[in-house]
Amino acid sequence: MPFSGSAAAELAFLFAVTVLTPNLNFIMPFRPILVILALSTHLPFVWVGLIASVGATLGALPIYYASAKVRDLTKVQAWLHRHSKWQRVIDRAKRSPFLTILLLLWTPVPDQLVGLYGGLEKYPIWRYILANFIGRAVWYVPLAYIGSISGGTVSAAWHTVTRWVGW
Repeated sequence: MPFSGSAAAELAFLFAVTVLTPNLNFIMPFRPILVILALSTHLPFVWVGLIASVGATLGALPIYYASAKVRDLTKVQAWLHRHSKWQRVIDRAKRSPFLTILLLLWTPVPDQLVGLYGGLEKYPIWRYILANFIGRAVWYVPLAYIGSISGGTVSAAWHTVTRWVGW
């Protein structure tokens, strides 16, 4: 199904927002939830959810690669030794890294923690990408569906916010 020029531009905007979101969370805690909800009011919700998932998965790769290059974990290990509760959590997570990545993506933890976990554990990149995509799609596609059935309420709120911010 071909998209009009404005629909393609809106999907490109969604892709750009979701690619940048994992990297900007250090500066500003932001999730693309409002963008997904607003765009799904007039675009096919499956496309919105999948494009947001692909963009966010690709946006998480720089954090994964940066943490995979870390060689000296002595400070991290010393901190874990002082906080044994977290060490138990990490030990349990090592049993099933794929499931851990999925579960972390469904919680309100920052996206950077998921990338840091995958990189520090030297989890294979293709499995990390697959777990990241599935975890985000399971969250973003139903979110886009909710936006599609909202009857324009979310879109009206989005336009109000953009006028207030001055975009």
